[in-house]
Amino acid sequence: RYYFTESMQLPAGGFYLSRFDLNQEGGIIEQPFKPMLRAAMPVFDSAGQGRGVVVLNYLGSILLDRLRQVASAYGDTLSLVDHEGFWMLTDDSADAWGFMLGKPDATLSSRYPQSWARMSEVSSGHFSDGAGIWSFAHFDPALSADNEEGAKGIVGGWLLVSLLPQDSVRGMERRTLWLVLLFAGLMLVAGLAVVLRLSQAEGARDRARRGLERRGEELA
Repeated sequence: RYYFTESMQLPAGGFYLSRFDLNQEGGIIEQPFKPMLRAAMPVFDSAGQGRGVVVLNYLGSILLDRLRQVASAYGDTLSLVDHEGFWMLTDDSADAWGFMLGKPDATLSSRYPQSWARMSEVSSGHFSDGAGIWSFAHFDPALSADNEEGAKGIVGGWLLVSLLPQDSVRGMERRTLWLVLLFAGLMLVAGLAVVLRLSQAEGARDRARRGLERRGEELA
């Protein structure tokens, strides 16, 4: 496998992190899909001769399940994208793992080229365009507190991105507009009630004043 042969080329102390992809057995993608991430280091004997490679296989479904739990808090708009724009986690499972399944166009970079270009310029942020409202953050899975230089193998990093589509935004705007109109209507009704009460009170004062004037005339 590619991660083994590439790890064999590393010097002592070298660290390799594979691409996050689907496991294969005999050159065939395992069914059901088993996302995998491999960390590998070459092993040397006391004479400095290469003796093999230690490979740790991480079952990626653990990571993806955790991300799905987080995504539920974002209305299932959260996705995980690799350095080429291929989805590893998305609300439409048919778009995931396109680089493994012969779907070169199933990428965020090809679906939203202008948005992808903007997200490629900075490490994190948010903006809105014709597609909707974007929030994103880049990170390198090979970096850690004791491994600031990263690992060989991974090209670029990963991207966590959330897209709130324009249809949803317009729906929210309509709901907000209706709430504003409802609030304005309630305030108008309350204002009318206050005006009516004031008018009634003014009328009562006028009637009382006229009554006092008549009593004064009668007394005179």
